[in-house]
Amino acid sequence: MNFLSPSGQLKFLGDKTSPVLAVILRAVQNDKKLAGFQLVLYSDWYSSRPRIQVFVSNITESGRWKLCADASVITSHKAAAYLKWGKDCRDYKISTEIVTGRFADHPAVQMKLEWSKVPSRVKAIAQW
Repeated sequence: MNFLSPSGQLKFLGDKTSPVLAVILRAVQNDKKLAGFQLVLYSDWYSSRPRIQVFVSNITESGRWKLCADASVITSHKAAAYLKWGKDCRDYKISTEIVTGRFADHPAVQMKLEWSKVPSRVKAIAQW
């Protein structure tokens, strides 16, 4: 997919822009432990390739669970996105690329979906 730099690293929008939205949901459990999530959204709508990134993190002391999503418009007919989640966004990954156009004078859509590492429940639903 085209949202990685030449070195293979994610181009983090936070390096050049401030978050559009930041939300922290916290709760104190009966055993006085802190639980909750932090959501941060970045966007870059005005570049030649508009993008949006969303990061959701577990804010508990022991939790390193995260969800990372990135979507970008590559051309007026092509978009790509990925979703990673798990410990530091490394356990599971789904990526997609969607292209629109015409085939034999008819509107057409091509969608590529890759799920090299996902939970078995998600894989079963996608295969269905």
